[in-house]
Amino acid sequence: MSNKKNSRKSSTNSSTMRLRPVWVVVLCILAVLLVILLFRACSKTDDDTSSNASISVIDMNAGVQTIEETRAVEQTSVKIDIPSCKVVVGEKIYVTATVTPANTDRSLQWKSSDDKVFRVSQDGIVEITGTGTAALTATVGNVSDAIVIEGIEKNDSKSQMNLPSYNEVSSSDNTDADSNADNDGQPQQETQAAAARPKTTQAAMPSVKVVSRGLRSYQLADVLGGLGFHSTGDNVFVYGEGDDYSGEIIVQPDVSIIYIKKNSADYESAVQSVLQNLLPDEYTQAWSNYTSAATDRTFTLEGRTVRIVTAGNGGHSQIVVYN
Repeated sequence: MSNKKNSRKSSTNSSTMRLRPVWVVVLCILAVLLVILLFRACSKTDDDTSSNASISVIDMNAGVQTIEETRAVEQTSVKIDIPSCKVVVGEKIYVTATVTPANTDRSLQWKSSDDKVFRVSQDGIVEITGTGTAALTATVGNVSDAIVIEGIEKNDSKSQMNLPSYNEVSSSDNTDADSNADNDGQPQQETQAAAARPKTTQAAMPSVKVVSRGLRSYQLADVLGGLGFHSTGDNVFVYGEGDDYSGEIIVQPDVSIIYIKKNSADYESAVQSVLQNLLPDEYTQAWSNYTSAATDRTFTLEGRTVRIVTAGNGGHSQIVVYN
């Protein structure tokens, strides 16, 4: 009997020993599955947290509040500031474009579809070279705007496309302001064109109250001859020739653009005289702002918008004075 009992105990112990490795394997598998599930749960929590981009704000009275932050990306757009128009052959006009958002870091590129009608510089200077029509395109990145410019023989030449003259479209803001003087005695407002800028642009200048007693841009041509400038066209006045070329002034109905290439004493004196005619009370401040400018800047003197454009790659610097 004793031998039988011992035999049974031995058999039971042997079975128990055979089962133990199986349970160990099962427990290991369960542990691995538990670790995997925990890891996946943590990963999902991290993803949800990063995608929400929330900001926690602590309120001493209300506890912790969560504010969801939403960032909207503004699409880039470009708009040429004048409509399609006709221009007399030989004239130069200055065109601008408004780019939004204003902090767009891509440069503005100008292009003519036909150089036989007009050429355009990257500063926005359009020179009419012949009769006919061509497209002027302004491009920033992958967005563009375009207008038609038609070259005509003389001011009263009929447009093939019934386009208005450049003088009409560029001075329309001033005409509207003059014809719509307030009946209540309040000073009238004038809308300014967008600021001058080589290869980059900003939003159009805000309306300003014109209080200056200086000459308007369209009156400046009458005095430039006496200051040493000579006319090369209807609206272009050059100072010096050949190696003595120092700069030039382009006069438009609503803006005077002073280009400075060489800082000679004579030309600096002539430019200051021009500024004195435009800004008789604050021309010295305009000149001081120009000589001290390290980057492009815009300011207001005597109620008139003034834009300083610094020279790039050895080119012209500019002083732009709006009516």
